Amino acid sequence: MRTINNYWIFALSFSFLFAFPACNSFAKPTQPKAIVVLFDISESTSQKQKGADSLTPRERYFDDFKKLLMQMKESDVLKGGAITGQSGSEGFVISTDFPKSSLMSNREEVREQLDKKRLQALKQARNVLQKTAPMTDIFGAMRQSSNILRQYPGYQHILVIFSDMVQESQEYRMNSNGPPDGEALRLIGAWKQSGGMPQLEGVDVYVWGASYPDERTRLRIENFWTALFSAAGARLKEYAPTMIRFRE
Repeated sequence: MRTINNYWIFALSFSFLFAFPACNSFAKPTQPKAIVVLFDISESTSQKQKGADSLTPRERYFDDFKKLLMQMKESDVLKGGAITGQSGSEGFVISTDFPKSSLMSNREEVREQLDKKRLQALKQARNVLQKTAPMTDIFGAMRQSSNILRQYPGYQHILVIFSDMVQESQEYRMNSNGPPDGEALRLIGAWKQSGGMPQLEGVDVYVWGASYPDERTRLRIENFWTALFSAAGARLKEYAPTMIRFRE
C-alpha cells in the first residue's frame, strides 16, 4: 500500500481551502446527512488486482473517501469503521460531526472548521485502512449501521460500503464466483424468521469497490445484494468499482 503520511494528509488542507473555496457551505439549507462508511480491510484489499490500475483496492477506497468528504456540509454527521468478522459488536472509530453556522458566523472561520473536520475524518480512515481483518462480515456491519442511523431522525440516511461485497463470516461464506441462484431469497426468508433482517428503511446505499474478473460474477454478486438491500428497505443507488456520482 502506498505511504499515506501525516505530511501528505495535512497538505490536503490547502486543497480543501483553495481548490474548493465555496465548499457548498452557504448554499440554501438542505436536509442534513447522516452517513455511515464501511471499509473492507480483508487481506485481498491490500493487493493489486490483476488487470487493474496501479492502485490497490484500499488506495482506491481512500481516494474515493476524499471525494466523499468534499460533499460533507454543515450539520452532516459521518460515522464508520472496518468490516470485520465481528462487525455487529465492534464500535466504529470514524466519528465526525460537521459544525453548523449561524447568520452571525464568520464565513472564513466556518470554512476552516469544515476543513478541519474533513482532515480529522481522513486521518481516522487512514488508521482503519492500515489494519487487516481475517473475515468480512458485511451482514453484521449492515445491522450495526442501521443501529447508528436510527440515532439521527430527520437526517438523510446514507450507507457507503467500500468492498467487493464477498461476504465471509461464520454466518455466511460466499463463493468468490458469487452465490448460487436463489440464495438471496433463502437468506431473506431466514432473516425474517430469526429477526436478523437489517433495518435500513429509506437508506440510500452506495457500493464502491465492486470489481470482478468477469461479467457473470459481477451480475451474480450485484443481483444478490440488490435483493438483500431491497428486502431491508434500502435503495441501492450505485454499485461500481469506484465512485461515479455522489450528489446528495
